[in-house]
Amino acid sequence: MDSQRCITCFNHAFESLTGRLSADVLGQTIDILFPSGQIEKLMELIKKSQAGEHWKTVEIEILHIDGTIHTVLWNSATIFTSDGKTPVATIAQGQEITERIRAEESLKESEARYRTLIENIPQKIFKKDRNYRYVVVNENFSHDIGLHPEDFVGKTDYDFFPGELADKYRADDNRIMETGETEELEEKYLLDGRETWVNTIKTPVRDNNGEIIGVLGIFWDITERKHVEEELQHVNRDLKTLLYIASHDLREPLRSIQNFSQMVNERYADRLDDKGKDFLRRVVKGAERLDRLLNDVLELSRAQHMETPNEGVNTRKIVNEALKRLESKIKETKAKVVVEPNLPTLHVNATWVTQAIYNMVANAIKFTSADEQPLIEIGIYNDDYQTGLVVRDRGTGVAPEHAERIFQLFQRAVGREVDGTGAGLAIVHQVAERHGGRAWVQPREGGGSEFIITFKK
Repeated sequence: MDSQRCITCFNHAFESLTGRLSADVLGQTIDILFPSGQIEKLMELIKKSQAGEHWKTVEIEILHIDGTIHTVLWNSATIFTSDGKTPVATIAQGQEITERIRAEESLKESEARYRTLIENIPQKIFKKDRNYRYVVVNENFSHDIGLHPEDFVGKTDYDFFPGELADKYRADDNRIMETGETEELEEKYLLDGRETWVNTIKTPVRDNNGEIIGVLGIFWDITERKHVEEELQHVNRDLKTLLYIASHDLREPLRSIQNFSQMVNERYADRLDDKGKDFLRRVVKGAERLDRLLNDVLELSRAQHMETPNEGVNTRKIVNEALKRLESKIKETKAKVVVEPNLPTLHVNATWVTQAIYNMVANAIKFTSADEQPLIEIGIYNDDYQTGLVVRDRGTGVAPEHAERIFQLFQRAVGREVDGTGAGLAIVHQVAERHGGRAWVQPREGGGSEFIITFKK
């Protein structure tokens, strides 16, 4: 530019930076190249350069023709006369750093969001380096120890926890950094000098090359849950004791009732009138029902503790076994059972799923009207998350208000007397839950019901 600040030379780099052509700007003042307020800053720098000063690193904004602002980092050198003292010109070099500035601002925003997140999340967070030293912790963590987050930096677990606990943490960190696997742990923790329990997720931290450089952890208190689990264990032990009593101690007097009732019927039937015989018949029937109730309670208890293996099971074999057990009932009722081909392989406990199918088919036969031939279909059920089986019938159906309660122990949704204790579908429900699935009933188009049991894929 000349002394009047008019542009006298405009190179290709400036054309790219501003979006203007040299021919369009020559003769115009340099004011068109700068946002408002920047020209004064530039003129101050020019005055200093004319006095012999040079610019080391100066950021000056340049105005693009489309209105966007670009940031340029400048430095300069002064040209002197041969005496080395009198400045005659200044040469300046600029490098655009707009993207770098944007990246730095984005990084600052990201770091601010990260800091806001870790300081406001209710969980406790930490990061350690390859040498197990803390790099960062959030306040929720440091507050437990009675320190500030910066007090942790550069220190290890041995500075804050008893040796045995620190040894355990160190071993976990080492394993995660060696295997590169994320782990979820339930472990002991000290809070205000008392032992508590926390659920911890630890994951390896990697650099840009994928190398593991540390471990990141997040944990939260589960002490209350552990106490509840302990209480449930006590309850389960008490329940097992009660079930033992039910299966042994209660059976003896029950057998006595049944045996003596039978003896009375055999030896003294000719001395009883019709009312006496009816009373005796009711005693026998009640004893038999109580025996079935005890059996079903024990069966449901065993279902609650079933193992769920990961081996694939031929579902057709399961269905065939259930139908084989029902063979006499199917013949008696002249029921027709249709099984879809190509049933899927399931990863289930074969014994208990067989029992569930048995209960579902028996239920379908039981609730078909007495004057109708039971028609039952067994097929595949599939959705995005679960797979399973469906048993369809043309029976009396289930009212919507009873759809859930029929899967509860001893609950039935019929208005007439039927054989059974009401525990069959409760066992179906328990089998489904133990396999990560569910059991439910829904109306079938044209009448009847669809009983569905699913298992986690």
